[in-house]
Amino acid sequence: MVVVAVLVALTGGVAPSSAQGVEKVDARGDASARLDISRVVYRNLPGRASARVVVPRLVRDGTTHLVLANPGSDWAYVALVRVADDGTLRTRFVRSSGGDVQRRSCRFTAAWDARANHVDISVPRRCLKGLRSTLYLQAATGLRQDYAPPARRLPQG
Repeated sequence: MVVVAVLVALTGGVAPSSAQGVEKVDARGDASARLDISRVVYRNLPGRASARVVVPRLVRDGTTHLVLANPGSDWAYVALVRVADDGTLRTRFVRSSGGDVQRRSCRFTAAWDARANHVDISVPRRCLKGLRSTLYLQAATGLRQDYAPPARRLPQG
């Protein structure tokens, strides 16, 4: 499952960042063109944690998700966004721990803009029970397609 694969990446390490956010550049050509992430801007603000996932050849189809966790943790929240057959966005919020996935109630926002080539995901802090102010964030597109470099220790700004 995608969530389990993403959780494998939840290991330590420190990446340069600022309190407001951090931009991560992803290698091009490591996924199909319509899912190939070029960069992600992660933000960790007092009221929300978010990501803007930039995909230069984005189409209104597929799945994007954002992993939110404590640095070095073995569990995480995952905000999933997918485009339904009718073109509307469907969202799901889960807590994943060691292969156990539990759906959670959370009204987070998502915007999929194929013309501007980006997907925005923003999760309110009230949904992130058990997470400290410094977060591990990682975005991905598709099912096992393209994982952006994570923000391993992003302080709250």
